Amino acid sequence: MYYFVNEYLYDKNSGIEHAEFKRLQLFKHLHVPAKLVTREYNPMLHRIITKFGLESDDVVNMFDFFQGAVELDTDQAKIQRAAINFRYEIEPDPTISKVYRGDLLNNRVLFIAGTYGQLNVVESFDRYQNLIRAEQWDWRGFKSCIKYYDADRKVIREEYLNPEGTVVIEAAYGSDGIAQSDMTYIRLVNYQGEDYYFYNIEELFDFFLSELDKQQTPGENAYIADRPLTTYKPVMNIPGTSRKFIYLPMVQTEAEANDKNRSYILATGKLNPIYEYAFAKKNIAPI
Repeated sequence: MYYFVNEYLYDKNSGIEHAEFKRLQLFKHLHVPAKLVTREYNPMLHRIITKFGLESDDVVNMFDFFQGAVELDTDQAKIQRAAINFRYEIEPDPTISKVYRGDLLNNRVLFIAGTYGQLNVVESFDRYQNLIRAEQWDWRGFKSCIKYYDADRKVIREEYLNPEGTVVIEAAYGSDGIAQSDMTYIRLVNYQGEDYYFYNIEELFDFFLSELDKQQTPGENAYIADRPLTTYKPVMNIPGTSRKFIYLPMVQTEAEANDKNRSYILATGKLNPIYEYAFAKKNIAPI
């Protein structure tokens, strides 16, 4: 299996992602098994990939992998599955429905744009009207993540669930608590009968790639690291005999500081810092 390793796929992508789409199309044409690999959690991933002519089987996402949702069929979750107390007063709306307990807002139910009432996020509020919890629903119809907030509406903790509703990943955030790079603690819960602990998303990604390499053809896979700053090191650190390649999507050298024309001299120019780890002497095996 060939794996094209990246960080994310979004509605709008860079040339790196579009190159991967074309490469995957070529491999399919040649009947060579290949998949895209992404790191970031994205509950709309399997909606997005259809926009680019991909199928769910073409992509392996790290969170899908540990949630046991890589090959999940698509369903539609409606408000009946949101555990809303229908004795409360509900103010219906096709975009955001509000649920009141007396005069206080108890929940907001956000629906996925362009759908007929398909669940996106269910928010819960305390008596002081602070957002304290948000349930994120996956495009394929299952509750996939629960976020917990502090009084400043910063995410302090997350729980990632499998389609059966069991927590499989727990994560905590630092004071900034916005991006997944701010994760300060991750617990992989009962994975193959054991708990695993990580200090950041990078450590979890390393572990994920090593586990992915054990699937299908262990030690006989090929990994192409496509995004320099986030995939080179994890791919190069995959243990075992699988082949590892790095793709160089940007100019390999820096322009001279006093060069107004921003010309790049590949033969003698200074190496672009994004490639320094990949080309460090300790990481280059002798031929």
